[in-house]
Amino acid sequence: MKNFHQNLLYKKWFLIAVFLLIVNDFFLKHQFHNVLTGKLSDFVGLFAFPYFISLFSKRIKLIYFLTALFFMYWKIEASQPLIDYLNNVGFNLYRVVDYTDFMALLILPISYKYRQELILLKTSRVTNTLIILVSCFSFVATTQRRIHRPPHVEKLGMKSEKKIEVSLRKEHLWDGLGYEPLYLNNGYYIILEDSIGMETYYKTTIHEKNDSLITIQIDSILEYRYSYFLYNIDSLTRAKALDRYRSMNSKDFEKIFEERIKGIE
Repeated sequence: MKNFHQNLLYKKWFLIAVFLLIVNDFFLKHQFHNVLTGKLSDFVGLFAFPYFISLFSKRIKLIYFLTALFFMYWKIEASQPLIDYLNNVGFNLYRVVDYTDFMALLILPISYKYRQELILLKTSRVTNTLIILVSCFSFVATTQRRIHRPPHVEKLGMKSEKKIEVSLRKEHLWDGLGYEPLYLNNGYYIILEDSIGMETYYKTTIHEKNDSLITIQIDSILEYRYSYFLYNIDSLTRAKALDRYRSMNSKDFEKIFEERIKGIE
């Protein structure tokens, strides 16, 4: 490509940003489920994405400007019809409406200034292609909803009246969970996954007391599900996990739920 600045593919902070995007989306969000991991994706994504796209064009300022506009559009309610349409045709996109995410726009001038610093080095077509593919993958992966649907289901149907008060906005709770729960039959269906891939389904009611305080009531513990393909564990570990879940009562499931939700604060 005539306008392709291939040397800039190798700049340290761009590569670190792409690496952080992948690690955050496939490991940190899964392990920690908090506001920090959500904000990290916004900051490193806005640093790396316009930088990467601008390598193929002379219109650098325009690319950064359009990136800022699209990010703001993506983060407001007005983008929901577009997201719904794209999901209906199979893209499986996800985002949380949270205006505090606009703070990430502050990284754009830093990325732009870094983009202006040229370097000279030898490059190879194979390495160029690999970096381009990994970069594109990282940008697409950060928008994907990560909800597994394991095939093995054991129904519980346990009733609960457990209430948990947390100092979060609802949008921050979604960000910490890594997805926006399905709202159906006057309740939010929250799915919690443990370290070996067991998923427990809770039906909850959520009340917002003010801008930074919500009460979550567990109405019922519906079921847990397990997929043999999510994690590579031996049959003995799987059997012990299943035995443990089968012996648990509502109090045990409530404790797991509370610990996980409190961990998002």
